[in-house]
Amino acid sequence: MPSKKFLKNYPVCLFFLFIALWIILAVKPVSRFDWLLENVVVFLFVPFIVWTYYRARLSNTSYTLITIFMLIHIIGAHYT
Repeated sequence: MPSKKFLKNYPVCLFFLFIALWIILAVKPVSRFDWLLENVVVFLFVPFIVWTYYRARLSNTSYTLITIFMLIHIIGAHYT
């Protein structure tokens, strides 16, 4: 069973994992213009999620599903 401290910081861990993978996938995408266009969603949505983390926290399951969705999105943006 994970510790309570880890569970409390779980969304923060997901955020740093997402940022690390986003940076890796930002290197040499197939089309830089398409990558920028498709990442508009990321540029708008991630700050919103960070803002809501401090205002109205969601469940860890919600943060996990949002992170999975955004990871699939940035992987698709890299290879488009």
